[in-house]
Amino acid sequence: MRLGAASPLVEKKIGDIFMMCAHMVSIRFWIATWFNTGLLKGRFHIGGGTWGSIFALPLCCLFVWLDNRFQTNLVRTVVWIFALGAVLVIGAFSVPVAETLLGPVKNWQGKIVRHDQNEIVIDEVLGMLVTVMPALYFNIPVWLWPFLGLAFFRFFDVVKVWPTKRFDRWQSPWGVMLDDVVAGIYAAIFLAAFSWPFGWRLPWKQ
Repeated sequence: MRLGAASPLVEKKIGDIFMMCAHMVSIRFWIATWFNTGLLKGRFHIGGGTWGSIFALPLCCLFVWLDNRFQTNLVRTVVWIFALGAVLVIGAFSVPVAETLLGPVKNWQGKIVRHDQNEIVIDEVLGMLVTVMPALYFNIPVWLWPFLGLAFFRFFDVVKVWPTKRFDRWQSPWGVMLDDVVAGIYAAIFLAAFSWPFGWRLPWKQ
């Protein structure tokens, strides 16, 4: 009887182990949670979205540094938009895998959700890449724009300005990604406004 009673517990443990293995081997899960940084939610009372945004900064800095190798604003813009499109598509195809593997979890409001769980942060990575785009064009110091970009993006990501909620209601991977694109656009406008006094990095007309 004791063995029989223990069997469900053993099966659950085995199932948990297999699930953990599935998490580790799934590249799309890693992408959707930005290499598991989204799983840090709750550490130091910081949510998954904030962790994802913070750990997106090294990628943003790398992209800005690489893109600044190009000598015209037009080429910089085309390359950056191509990179944003790639992250958008890869993220949209990665989100469903992570949603399935994560299953029902509590969000930051304490509600059980099965869609766009807090651990999924690839959308924040995309939003941050949109946010820091003004760093390509203005001479704002490299130590300043990452912090301003992070602050602006997290603000607009939380307050959900129009039309962010419309994308939220899509309940689809594309909606997950696009609502942060909107937040990133608003944040980029504010970052550009703060960057304006530093002057243009390159003239628009060569």
